[in-house]
Amino acid sequence: MGIKRKSGRSAKPPADLSEVMRAWWKKIVAGWELEVNHIRLLEIACRAWDRAEQSAAAVATEGAFYADRHGIIRPHPGCALELANRKLFISSLREVGLDVAGPDSPRAPVLPHYRKVG
Repeated sequence: MGIKRKSGRSAKPPADLSEVMRAWWKKIVAGWELEVNHIRLLEIACRAWDRAEQSAAAVATEGAFYADRHGIIRPHPGCALELANRKLFISSLREVGLDVAGPDSPRAPVLPHYRKVG
């Protein structure tokens, strides 16, 4: 069982996915032979990525915190949504068994911090 390299017809991506995720879907489906349950998990992963990106955009626009009606500072709900959907994306890919990189993130990569030992 599992997935194998593909040599045949591809499943079309759902129309409501973002352009980035539709392109990524096509790349994955073109390169792998996926069973029906894997296609569903790939769809879940793509939707989770899109929701995470939407949540990140809302947080970037509105800020990571807000004051509620009592003046208490609270985290933006989009922070939790972004985290949950990133985790869902990762777990969906693991469930499918894909060993591929996700789509490019619009954020700059984090540089490692090195310190001298000794």
